[in-house]
Amino acid sequence: MVRLLSLSARNFKKLRFDSPLIFSDGITLIAGLNESGKSSVLDAILYALFGRVTRPLRARNEDLISYKANEATVSLDFEIGDRRFRVTRRLYRSKPTRATLDEITTKGLSRPIAPGQEKVNDEIVTLLGGITYHEIISSTVVAQKELDKLIELDKDDRRKIINAFLNLDSFNTVLTDLSEERKDLEGTGARIGRVQAEAEKLALLKQELAEFNRSAEEKSSLQKQSIALTEGLKTLQTEYEKQDSLCKSLASYDAAARTRESLNLQLASKKQIYSDHFARSERLRKEMESIELDLSKFADHDKAESMLEKVRTQLEAARALSLELTTADRSRRMTQTAVGAFQAKLSSYGDVKLRSQAEHAQKPIWPFLVASTLLLIGGFASFIAGVLLLSLSLIAGGLIGLGIVAVRAHTATSIVKQQTILGDLRYLDEKRQELAGAEARHLQAKGKLDLAEEELGSLCKSIHGYVEIFNASQSLGTLRAAEALLEAAQKDRRRKDELQVKARTIRDEIDKLPPESEMVRLQSEIRDMERKVSEIALPELPTGIVFSPELLSESLTRRDEIGRQIATAQNKMEQNKQRIDDLERYLSEHAGVVFKVQSQEETVRAFEHKLKVVRRAVEGIQVTAEALRARIRPSVQGHMASILPALTSSRYRAAILDENYGLQVWDPEAGEYKPRDVYSGGTEDQFLLAMRLAFALALLPEVKGQKPEFVFLDEPLGSSDDVRRSGIVEYLASDLSKKFKQIFVISHVGGLEEYAQNTITLDDGRVV
Repeated sequence: MVRLLSLSARNFKKLRFDSPLIFSDGITLIAGLNESGKSSVLDAILYALFGRVTRPLRARNEDLISYKANEATVSLDFEIGDRRFRVTRRLYRSKPTRATLDEITTKGLSRPIAPGQEKVNDEIVTLLGGITYHEIISSTVVAQKELDKLIELDKDDRRKIINAFLNLDSFNTVLTDLSEERKDLEGTGARIGRVQAEAEKLALLKQELAEFNRSAEEKSSLQKQSIALTEGLKTLQTEYEKQDSLCKSLASYDAAARTRESLNLQLASKKQIYSDHFARSERLRKEMESIELDLSKFADHDKAESMLEKVRTQLEAARALSLELTTADRSRRMTQTAVGAFQAKLSSYGDVKLRSQAEHAQKPIWPFLVASTLLLIGGFASFIAGVLLLSLSLIAGGLIGLGIVAVRAHTATSIVKQQTILGDLRYLDEKRQELAGAEARHLQAKGKLDLAEEELGSLCKSIHGYVEIFNASQSLGTLRAAEALLEAAQKDRRRKDELQVKARTIRDEIDKLPPESEMVRLQSEIRDMERKVSEIALPELPTGIVFSPELLSESLTRRDEIGRQIATAQNKMEQNKQRIDDLERYLSEHAGVVFKVQSQEETVRAFEHKLKVVRRAVEGIQVTAEALRARIRPSVQGHMASILPALTSSRYRAAILDENYGLQVWDPEAGEYKPRDVYSGGTEDQFLLAMRLAFALALLPEVKGQKPEFVFLDEPLGSSDDVRRSGIVEYLASDLSKKFKQIFVISHVGGLEEYAQNTITLDDGRVV
């Protein structure tokens, strides 16, 4: 029987015990506010026993060591029967955890049992009769947050836990061994099984046997084929020799015919070359004579070149004078036109009168104005003075002066009105003067041009050979006749240059003609080749054979085809020989494959039989274990019938579990069993708590002999009201305490101290 004695913890999560925490029998209440370290006590006990905690699931050392501490220590004393043990584990942030398991003798001495984390874990499981961490958690640790853990477990895991508490470890072991053997035989997704491996090996051997048989058949076939190839090769060689002899005769005939034809072609070519050289020489000679005759016509052209140059110079001068005369004539005509236009415009006005008025208008009038003013002033003065006659005379003179001034002013006003006509008159005078100058320049230019044309005509008539051309164009004018003469001279010069270039080209071609000695040598070669052609005789062909290029081509093709057939046959025979050697070697190396196939077939049958046996054994053990496990559910249901009324204030009294441990509770109002999840959350928690307690009680009569004498209830009252909470506490004190010597209740709910024999109050990880 396993009992907990004391717990020491330093820097483990929130726990910082100054002295060991002693555990007594009865109900022990572990109380305190949230985050005070209540659940850490359970984690410390589990870590001391199994090296694991409930939360976090995969805790690291830094998750379990208090903040700012570098190491932590957990030590648990427990007894099994009359033996007492102490397990100590030291956690470090930077190095592996150390663990020791000692037995405490009656004299208080320590006897080491197991050092190291893994060895300590294994030894404690052995001391507990094979009960592991998962089995403890699923049975004797009842946490409010994990009441449905057993139901939610995988079916196989739940079976293992039940097997462990039913002392069916041998079933687990045998099932594990048989499962491993079955996996070894059947294989898994990660590895191939022995049955399949041996079957594949047999398949490979059968493939090898099939290949062995095919090789034997192929060897026999190749040997027969080689005999047939040998006979055919003899026939082909005889036919090849006959065809080769014919090809040689035809080739000899073809070579002689080609040689004679080639010589004839060369002979014809040389004769053509000789004929071409001779004809070319005659043609060039005649062309040269014709060109020299044409060039003789231009013998006097060079002598006239200097006179032609003078004609060109004089012609340019005459052209310039002609242009000057044309310009003077154009200016003269334009001026004449302008003068005529203005004369017609001014013909209606009196030319002399306008000029006279303009002259009078240009005389000043101010002397008359001054004199008239003075006379009038003098007249008025004389009148005032009483000299009447003088005053009349002076006044009359002044009035006459004013009349003259008025007439002059009127004339000037009229002249101003005719100012535009006077302007045109002055412009007409200017144009008349300009016309006189233009006529003088025109007369002078005409005289110069006549003199230049006379000199040009004299020059043109002095040039021998071109006088006729000049006289024929004289009717067009001297300048045009001179231009015609120069154009004729230019054409003659170009023609002469062309004849000279052609003469030089012909002379170059004549220089390139073969010399007479070359022509003699060519005639000699022609005679030699004619002799060689006459000496060539065509060889005789076999009777009935008439040569043709097609026949020679067909004979060569046939001979080559026979040669390829011979080479193919020889190559095939060599390949057959090589293949036969390879097959004989292969057959020799695999001669025992028939025996190997038979032996492997026996091996496969043996493994298949063994797999059948293992499968049947697994099925038998599973059926047997299932029959034993099936006895648990009725017991669990019976215990729930006594626990449910206590936990639910007698409202619910019966429950059933299906094969998968699905829980249904009798609803007295509905008169039927209903699934647990149709009830309220608090009621469902009461059902699950009852099932977990019933499960633990149902297993107690059949445990391994080392059953735990303790049970942990972590916050079992959290979702209960006061009435149901009272019922749970009374059940723990009256009924559950008869089954477990140590009941640990972790709760933050107040008012439970009166039901507990021991109370441990924690605050920030310390016992207060």
